[in-house]
Amino acid sequence: MGIMYAADYGVVCDGATETSGTLQQAITLAANNKVALQLPGGTCIIRTGMSVPTKSHMIGAPNGELYWDTPQAGTHVVLDVAEQSTETLIEGVRIRSTNTTATVNATYSSNYPIRLNRVSGSVIRNCHVQDFWGAAGILLGPGATAANHSDSNVIEHNSLVRGSAYGIVITSGYSNRILGNHLEDTDLGLNNGGAGFTLQNTFAGNIVYGVLRTNLFLNVNGLATDFYNSFTGNLLINARVTAAANFVLGTLANNVIKGSATAVVAQAPISLVGANAAVLTGNVVDAAAYTAAFSTGFGAITCATCVQTTLANNLVLNATAANGIGLSNASLVLLKDNTIAYNGANGIELSGTNADVTIEGNAIYDNNAANNAAYFGINLNGAGAAVAVRTKVQSNRVYSPAGTKQGIPLNFATDDNSTIVGNILYPRQNAAAWAVTAQTNASFSLNRVGSDALCGNMTWTAAATAVVTNNNAKNTHITLIPTNASAALMVSGATSPYVSAVTAWTSFTLATQSAGAAAGTETFAYCLTD
Repeated sequence: MGIMYAADYGVVCDGATETSGTLQQAITLAANNKVALQLPGGTCIIRTGMSVPTKSHMIGAPNGELYWDTPQAGTHVVLDVAEQSTETLIEGVRIRSTNTTATVNATYSSNYPIRLNRVSGSVIRNCHVQDFWGAAGILLGPGATAANHSDSNVIEHNSLVRGSAYGIVITSGYSNRILGNHLEDTDLGLNNGGAGFTLQNTFAGNIVYGVLRTNLFLNVNGLATDFYNSFTGNLLINARVTAAANFVLGTLANNVIKGSATAVVAQAPISLVGANAAVLTGNVVDAAAYTAAFSTGFGAITCATCVQTTLANNLVLNATAANGIGLSNASLVLLKDNTIAYNGANGIELSGTNADVTIEGNAIYDNNAANNAAYFGINLNGAGAAVAVRTKVQSNRVYSPAGTKQGIPLNFATDDNSTIVGNILYPRQNAAAWAVTAQTNASFSLNRVGSDALCGNMTWTAAATAVVTNNNAKNTHITLIPTNASAALMVSGATSPYVSAVTAWTSFTLATQSAGAAAGTETFAYCLTD
């Protein structure tokens, strides 16, 4: 392919001459002749949108720009890749407008720098879009009807700075790849207007950074028919992840979410509503700027009405007054191998009516920074008819905050048929490892408090009673097994031992049946079982 130079065809970029019409002629001529169009250096004043034909190739100059200096009401697109175009390449083009404060103005919401309108197989690469007014800097869609979708396009390594809404957005399309872009003071993601669909799109390695706007978002939602969208390895600084509707069969993996300065409880660093068969894994959430007060079911990661969703291997930290992970009215959800620490309220809270939630293998420590008796490591927080049904709490390590009297590791309120098995609990300064309120048909087994084992050995001194210190002692079964001949004789005689008292979470006391003293040589093994 040859190169055609726009300056040779009358395009003037002197910062004063309006050159839209001349540039449109050059764009059309280059496409008709199947050659690339090299834009001039300098500032090209653009006041009329231009159509980019199919299979065009446009190359920007290192010191050149298209400057939309007069925003206008209505739909105006600086580079409008023509409807049903294929294989268009736009690279290295700089487009600038006048929105230096990144504010929203509804009058100019359809002033788009670049729009792909029913476009497939095209590439937008290494472009710089700055100070734009439109609802998107680069729009893929547009989704005005179900037939309008842009597919299999690549948007990569572009820089979008100071926009009134989205830097890059897909309103309708499938198999698009949004890779390695830098966005400052502008949002990113999917925004299905209701007429199109978004399917199998990939957002990977993008940076979303808020400077003027410190509550940006990565939007992962869509319709109930929008499947398999993937968001992997993105860096969000002063930005958050939100799904206000559905996130169906989607993946949110290995992203870093930091900042998002807000006290609005619904604007959590990750807030999913209606996630269905989605997977959240390997994400790092530093929620220090999420200052919302505690609200039931909300947390640094919030999952409301989620179904068949997995949250695994995430790191959730530093929400000053909120939960680490909050679940509400969810079912068939797996919380596995997450690390949840330094949050102000509960580590994990289930609120409302939840069913078949599994909480397994999580490391939960030093939450309840507020030292509040109502906050716990794991809290099944039902009330009235709101019940957590068939919750499984298994193999978690839960540490209460050090040096406080609050923060019981586990709390079970208004739950039904829960299974609590194999957890290691560190209440530290608290008197109890778990609390139970209005629970039905719970099954506790093989849970261990602190470093004390469930089984041990003791030697009975020459006295009528013996105190065995073990933090796992509670309302449990205590089995004694004689381990020498004198202990066997003691069990078969008048001094046969029994458990006379249990100090929950501290010790149990053994006494002889006859109140006579033991010989002092008897040794026993014991086991505590729930």
